[in-house]
Amino acid sequence: MSFEAENSIFLVLEFCAGGNLASYIRNHGRVQECVARKFMKQIGAGLEVLSIHQIIHRDLKPENILLSRIGNDPILKIADFCLSRMLNPDDLAETVCGSPFYMAPEILQFKKYDDKVDMWSLGAILFELLNGYPPFRGRTSVQNIKVSLRRPFSEPILPQLHPDCVDLCSRLLSIDPEKRISFKEFCQHDFSKIDERGR
Repeated sequence: MSFEAENSIFLVLEFCAGGNLASYIRNHGRVQECVARKFMKQIGAGLEVLSIHQIIHRDLKPENILLSRIGNDPILKIADFCLSRMLNPDDLAETVCGSPFYMAPEILQFKKYDDKVDMWSLGAILFELLNGYPPFRGRTSVQNIKVSLRRPFSEPILPQLHPDCVDLCSRLLSIDPEKRISFKEFCQHDFSKIDERGR
């Protein structure tokens, strides 16, 4: 809801008592795969709305994912659209923006890009949920690009993860945007169907 008064526009937004996903990860550490799956489905539902309206967020990160409530079974909400923009399917963007730990390599390398930059950020969030820390933590953008050339998975955690989970995270964090999974492929990936068919 919004209203105008005294030459100002006031936006009335939903109060999310659970804080943001960054705080949730700090307080809980790495989460179980089933929780990560549930969170990914909820973020995916939000991204679906953006996709319908041809909007790319460009700053997906745990700080911009809000939790509806404190405690069990929170509902996740995507927030902070100040860097988002509309992007037609055949167009490319070129503005360098976002948060370095979650920015796709093509942005860091000053290349033109499409909506797959949000898929990279989604992969970084999934990795952080599963490990308790972000995949790329270089002090500079150049260090993040170099680090991202290696697989970031922690060996002690890998055996605990379903192969579909590892596959999804790997494909989201593909350096080459041409090989990176699309939003449609993300929605159809087997990782989201594990609960339906059992492990």
